[in-house]
Amino acid sequence: MEAVAPGEAVVTASDSEDEVRGSTLVKVHGGVFHTNLTGWKPDVSASRWIVTTDGIRGSYISDANYMAAEQAEDFTYEADMKLHGNGSAGSMIFRANADGSSGYYLNLDPNLKSIRLFFKKEGRFEERQVLAKVPRFVLPEMFHHIKIVAEGLRIRIDVDGEQVIDLEDSTFTEGLVGVNVFGGQAFYQHVRIEPI
Repeated sequence: MEAVAPGEAVVTASDSEDEVRGSTLVKVHGGVFHTNLTGWKPDVSASRWIVTTDGIRGSYISDANYMAAEQAEDFTYEADMKLHGNGSAGSMIFRANADGSSGYYLNLDPNLKSIRLFFKKEGRFEERQVLAKVPRFVLPEMFHHIKIVAEGLRIRIDVDGEQVIDLEDSTFTEGLVGVNVFGGQAFYQHVRIEPI
């Protein structure tokens, strides 16, 4: 069987005597994930990362990462992020380990009405690990352009063309990049990293 276009179909199979029969719904998603990163892998096998017309879509009931293979120290990391309107949150991860359990998270969360920069260590997160919290209405169902510039200890972050964070921190100085979904669905498109 070959999918020729996005859509849904019910596929039914049976034996030659039509004694054993089964049916299943097949959904075919179309689209392209624009990125210059490679080796993408989920950290949670139960999470779903699917290419859609809006880029890569992560779906999970809790916290799940999708990590790329490239290592970076000083860089510009950009992406367009869209959150589903069901209370979903999302993060861009950088200077992280292979599964993203340790690293920086630039988090957009409509529930908290804020943009936050925090870090995790070995999967643990406490309030004292929030490096910056900017009050902001994060609108779901629309793309927000995020630009992260990490150079030495300095981290600068723009959201939709406006600088929202500019600080220095020495917790992590290099590592991998990735994206995250929390409690629903998050979409990412035009995910790019360029060395400085």
